[in-house]
Formats: sequence, C-alpha cells, structure tokens
Amino acid sequence: MDRGLRLLTAIILCLLVSPTAMGQARVQFPSLLGDTAVPPPGATVVGTAPPTFAPAADGQWSPNATPPVHGQPVPGPVQNTPPNYAAPPAYQAPVYGQPGATFDPLAPSLGPQTAPVGPVPGAQFNGTIQPPPSTWDPYAPPGSMPPSLLPQDPYFPYNTPAFPTAGIQRFLQEARLDYVWLAGHGEKEFGVNEVEVFGTFAFPFFHNTQTPLLVTPGFAVHFWEGPVTTPENPADLPPVAYDAYLEGAWNPQVTPMFGAELAFRVGLHSDFSRLDSHSIRYQGRGLAVLAFSPNMKVKAGVWYLDRNRIKLLPAGGVVWTPQGPDGNVVLEILFPNPRIAFRLADYYNTEWWLYGRGEYGGGAWTITRANGDHDRVDYNDLRAAVGLEFIRPRLSGLFEVGIAFEREIVYVVGPPSVTRPNPTVFLRGSVAF
Repeated sequence: MDRGLRLLTAIILCLLVSPTAMGQARVQFPSLLGDTAVPPPGATVVGTAPPTFAPAADGQWSPNATPPVHGQPVPGPVQNTPPNYAAPPAYQAPVYGQPGATFDPLAPSLGPQTAPVGPVPGAQFNGTIQPPPSTWDPYAPPGSMPPSLLPQDPYFPYNTPAFPTAGIQRFLQEARLDYVWLAGHGEKEFGVNEVEVFGTFAFPFFHNTQTPLLVTPGFAVHFWEGPVTTPENPADLPPVAYDAYLEGAWNPQVTPMFGAELAFRVGLHSDFSRLDSHSIRYQGRGLAVLAFSPNMKVKAGVWYLDRNRIKLLPAGGVVWTPQGPDGNVVLEILFPNPRIAFRLADYYNTEWWLYGRGEYGGGAWTITRANGDHDRVDYNDLRAAVGLEFIRPRLSGLFEVGIAFEREIVYVVGPPSVTRPNPTVFLRGSVAF
C-alpha cells in the first residue's frame, strides 16, 4: 500500500517538474524516402512524410524538391509557353468601291464601308465543293429547281411566259422618210416620184406596255408625169396629188398562242383642187395570228383598201423566223406582201440583210381633169424588188431596185375607163430614226 502511494507520488512529481521535456518530445518513424524530406520545426511526423513540391530552376515543377528557406523570396509563377502553332492569316475586309465591298446607306459614318467578316463573294474554297449560288435554297429537296413565278401551262407547246414582263416603252417608235421613183416618159409611159414622211408613236393601252396603241400620222406627195394624152386617149392626170392620213394600230396578245394585228386609217387623198366625200378614204386590216412555236406563226384575215376597182383583199400566210444560230433567214410567205430576208455578216454593230419582196402598190385620189371635170382615179400595179437593209440602234435604212408590172389607171367618170402604162423599173430608198 505504502509502495503504491510512493510510486503514484513520484509519477505526479515527474509530471509537474518536467512539462517542457514533454512538449519537446518527438516520435519519428523510419521513412521510405530516406532523409530527403525534412519536416518543418515543431511538426510531428507520423508514418511516411508527404512529398513536397517546389519550382525548379528551369521553371518546371518537380516533386521532392528542396523547400524554400525561411526568409528567402519564393520564386514567381512559372510562365507556361503555349505550343507554337502557325496563326491563320488575318482577313482583310475589302474597301468600299472594290470587289466584294458592300455599302450601308444607314451607317452613321460617310467613310468607306467594309464587307462583313467572312469570305468575299466568289471566294474559292479548298476541295471540289464550292459555295452555292445566291438563289440556292438550303431547305429545298436535293436537285430541285426554284419554282417559277409564273408557272407555264403544261399543254402549251413551248416555253414562253404566259404574260410578258413589264418594261419601258419608247414613245417615238419610228420616224421614217421614204422615196420611190418609177421611170416613165413618153407615150404609154407613166412616171412617178413619191415622197412620204411619217412617225409612229406608242401609247400604253389597257395598262400593257408590251402591246401599246400605235398612232401614225403621215403625209405623202405624188408627182406624176404622163400618161401622154391623145384625142383617142384623153388620159390626163394632174401633175401632183397628196395623201394626209392618221392611222391607229394595235397588236393584242390574248394568249401565248393567239394574237391579232389590227389597224384602221382615215385620210384625205386628192389633188386638193376640190375636196368632197370621196376624197376621204377609210382603210384597215385585221389579221388573226396563231403561234405554233417561237419560229412559226400563221396569219389570216383581210385588208380593206377602199379603192375604186378593189375594195377588199384576203390576206394571210405563214411567217417563219428561226431562233438561235439558224436565225439568219426570215420567211414571210404572206399575201399580198410576201418577203424573204437573209442576214449577212454584221459590221460595226450593224445588221445587214439582203431581201426580196413583193407588193400590191398604188392608191386612189379625187382629181380635177383638164376639161374641169371632177373624177376619181385609181393607180394599181404589182411590184417585185430586191434590196439591202441595215439595222443599228436608233437608225435603219434600205435601198432596193425592182420592177412594176400589171400597171393600170382606172377612171370612174372617164373617158377613158382604163389605161395601161408599160411596165417599168423603180428605185426605192428609206431611212428611219
């Protein structure tokens, strides 16, 4: 009992007398890393000491490096240099006024505008696939075509828009000067010099600029020489006669296949020595036009001449105008004015055409005879000619030579009732602006 008390008292005294020794005591176990890791002062090491990390001299982090000494500066952060990849070339936006530039009228600055970031129009990409056109629809089925604004009739024989697009129509369509000379001097001869000037003006009709109303005022002078008058044949004519007229024409296109050519003319035709109701003549034409293709049209109708001998003539035929590379021949197999034309080589922006044509020529007038009687007279003939025509912007013209045959002068009052001049050659020149 006493021994136990003494032992307990000794232990208590040791604890009270040696507190510092107890605070400085350290317990250390063997480390697998050896003596390389040194714990900081006052630390208690239990088991294996954790590795320490410190920056190396070359800037790389290395385990088991010696920790910094107390009082010395700690190395700064390591600069990690990124891999040296080749940077892509910078995109240079085009300046306004150069290809690929766009201009924003609402931009606050009035300086040069640049295009948005991205490839310029028409840029070529690597590979075989190129950017789609501007009208391409990315959501359309593959291989489909864009829908037509005006779908075509599947039963129509060729691909022509159902309605022509609107355009700007010239007011003055044409101003033309025409001259014709028929040789004739002597017995059974009849010489003619004709000068005609007219202009055609276009007025929008039914809000359609493609088929306007064409209004043509014109004036012509006819200088006559002959025929020679004899007691047996007092076929005298005044030296000059005139035409003053106004014509309206309209060529409606009802459907792509069906159209028409309509015209009406009213005029004064006289030597102006005396005017009466017979001096006023009404003329016109009406033709239906059926288009079987862009190349071929068929026309059929009538011409109203209002002459003393012939009032009305049937008219019509076939018109062939080839398109494309073969469009160098035009055939107008029409009665009473047929025509065939061959296109020659163009020269200095000018089209040259060689043509041949036929015509039912002549006219009708009221005149005053040498004896003072008033009479109505026709001059009728058939004409065949070959000519050369040129066409260029705002200017065209032609020159032709031909023959006039089956000539006759018809008198209503007489005498004589009819006189027949000899056939003759004629020349014609024309220029249009």
